[in-house]
Amino acid sequence: MGKHRELSEKNEFYLSKEDRLTAIHWCLRYPRWQAEASIDADIRKAITYNKDKVQTSSDFDPTQEIAIKRADSAMKAKMLEDTIREVDEDLYKYLLLAVGYGFTYYQLKAKNIPCSKNYFYKRRQQIYYLISLRI
Repeated sequence: MGKHRELSEKNEFYLSKEDRLTAIHWCLRYPRWQAEASIDADIRKAITYNKDKVQTSSDFDPTQEIAIKRADSAMKAKMLEDTIREVDEDLYKYLLLAVGYGFTYYQLKAKNIPCSKNYFYKRRQQIYYLISLRI
């Protein structure tokens, strides 16, 4: 993850340090959500055995737990994707790499990002601002 500068309180996308870091780290969970929401998830991982704790109730349904976790992960990933599209549809793939995977502007410049550094950083900060309002 690259460095993130503190914004002035006069900035339209100002966030406190704690809120900004929360939004940044929430966005960086995107790859994990994508993996959890995938169809290839192994449901055998939902069944755990603990010899010290014997369950007498059959209320626990591992398949249901996996389905809930997949749905939650898919919802979070979609919320990030939708927020990025709302901010700038044309730069979607670059902004997703930046906020979801931690790419810097210079790494994206090597991938031919079609905007200036200032524009990119403003859009990225706008994404963090909107995410902080939604989580």
